[in-house]
Amino acid sequence: MKKLLALLLAVIMVALCVPVTALETEDWDPTGQNISAVNAAYFTAGGNPSSTDFFTMDDIASHRLTIINVWSDGCGPCLNEMPYFQQVHENYADQGVLVVGVGSLWISGSYSGEWSVLQNNGYTYMNVIQDNVLKSLYSHNGYLPQTFFVNDQGVVIDFIGGGTTYNTLVSKINYWFNVFDSDEYYDVTFAIQKNYPSDSEPIVFETQSVHVGYTPVYPEPPEVEGYSFDGWDPASPPVVTNGPVTVYAKYKVLPPFRVRFYDSITGDLLLTKNVLYGNPVTPPEAPEHEGYVFMGWDQDLSFVSHAMDVYTIYSPEGGFLPGDADGNGVITSADALAILRYTMGTGTIPESLLAYCDVDYNGSVTSADALAVLRIAMGL
Repeated sequence: MKKLLALLLAVIMVALCVPVTALETEDWDPTGQNISAVNAAYFTAGGNPSSTDFFTMDDIASHRLTIINVWSDGCGPCLNEMPYFQQVHENYADQGVLVVGVGSLWISGSYSGEWSVLQNNGYTYMNVIQDNVLKSLYSHNGYLPQTFFVNDQGVVIDFIGGGTTYNTLVSKINYWFNVFDSDEYYDVTFAIQKNYPSDSEPIVFETQSVHVGYTPVYPEPPEVEGYSFDGWDPASPPVVTNGPVTVYAKYKVLPPFRVRFYDSITGDLLLTKNVLYGNPVTPPEAPEHEGYVFMGWDQDLSFVSHAMDVYTIYSPEGGFLPGDADGNGVITSADALAILRYTMGTGTIPESLLAYCDVDYNGSVTSADALAVLRIAMGL
């Protein structure tokens, strides 16, 4: 029975490690991801992390190409391909290739076991213990090994999901060296796409010329009236390889705004409506009040651009009081503040009440009127 259990566990481990391509597991592509924040400690004796030596962006920036191989001592295919990475290290280090092994416990194993693998086989290429940056790079799929190719800006430009060979690694190195050595640039166009995906014509707002083998820098998405930014497609900056690229800034329609109508005399809520950006809103019938004449509403209802609380405007029979900016029949400091905001361009006053805010009768509403209304409100 124990032998059968051991055999079953071995089969399970091989099944977890064996996939030869990430696409067989799920549609996953790490290219474009930036790992410049990496700070992974070297292995030291016993599989303990170093407190002084770390794999960082400085290492990546000082090499033409960095090859990162994620492995575990509990993964057979991982162990089988490690001699190939040692061979690449020995043959290409002087050409600017950095090989980095990343010890992982994603499948099984232990750091002490991985240290033993390195020591027993004489592997001399850099090996580190995963940090959060490296773990987030490879842990999208539950299998090992995984290999990533990174340019000198810390961007993943290629990857191998599953096992590899020495010839495959060399082929990748030669390909990317040729790319880096070329003088080709391609345009990366950034375009606004409303209601993405959509048949509407994209609106180009920026173009960057990018050298092959590198990625564009995503700009600040522009504001689009009536829409909110909903991310990029592709989500990560694409690696430019063999032609122009279009990146879409996705936008979705703003959700409806809540518009509430109130009776300014009683404070009662008359109606609530949800209105899409840019649309007009129809108000309810205004209540009648003895001694008052309904004059209108205190906000523009022809173009809704934000959530609003809208109040009725009533004129006392005989007219409004001078300085009554909100038309509620009482002069308060709120009227003075409303007038001051109007003069500063940060607030509005209904057209029907503007004439009553010109308390010095000089033909315009100014901060002097706001001060005069404040004095009235304070009884001065």
